[in-house]
Amino acid sequence: MKQKVLAVVDILLYLIIYLCMQGLCMGIFSAFFKSDMGMALTLTQVVSATVTIAIFYVMHWSPLLDTFYCRKPALFYSALIILTLASIIPSQWFIELSEADVPKEFEALFKALFEEPIGLFAIAVLVPICEEVVFRGAILGRLLKVFGTKKAWGAIIISALIFGLAHGNLAQSPHAFALGILFGWLYYRTDSLIPSAIMHVLNNSTAVLMECMMPDKDTDKLIDIFNGNSQLMYISIAASIAIAIPALWVLIKNTPPASPQPSPKERE
Repeated sequence: MKQKVLAVVDILLYLIIYLCMQGLCMGIFSAFFKSDMGMALTLTQVVSATVTIAIFYVMHWSPLLDTFYCRKPALFYSALIILTLASIIPSQWFIELSEADVPKEFEALFKALFEEPIGLFAIAVLVPICEEVVFRGAILGRLLKVFGTKKAWGAIIISALIFGLAHGNLAQSPHAFALGILFGWLYYRTDSLIPSAIMHVLNNSTAVLMECMMPDKDTDKLIDIFNGNSQLMYISIAASIAIAIPALWVLIKNTPPASPQPSPKERE
């Protein structure tokens, strides 16, 4: 029981530092750049992400660029990239199924960030690495120590739920929860942040690239990308899933079973 209480306290501490760092930076940079919200948001994301990563690494709350073993590295990374790209269209379709719209204030923030080149880098690279450090390296890592290997999926699901809720809106939370499960499984399986960080960066980078390629689109609905052709859209979804499943199988086959975590009873 004591271990569980300490884990809850630690996780709350991680979340408080993560959220307060963003709030503090936003307050400071908003005061300095009152007429340029894009620059204020960009500096907030860059500084808060960088400082958060540094704090979690220095405090030994999360690993960073730790190595891991996979049987065939070239095949593993190829499958990782293919799985990420193949999941983009089904993921967008999944988001639209919720029929929840991103709040207008969130849309305004995203648009302001996209106006700054450094903001694009922050969204594509810095933010996903920071989130992996906090939600997988620190939070999931802490939960795995409490749950042990036999109940690892409980730790993965809880960390994914926290990750989803941290996004703060119904349009993004279900998708973030699903990604959190996949990223969490990768971290658990490899005992490294590298695979999940690569996948997260690729996911965000693709979203940024698509936004830059279609800045004047009136809607972000998947059907509009296919010019209203629903048949082509569903064929693309099915084809993407058909590609993603073998890629996931390759990842499973090329990573050894996760290193055992001691159970709570064993630690006592």
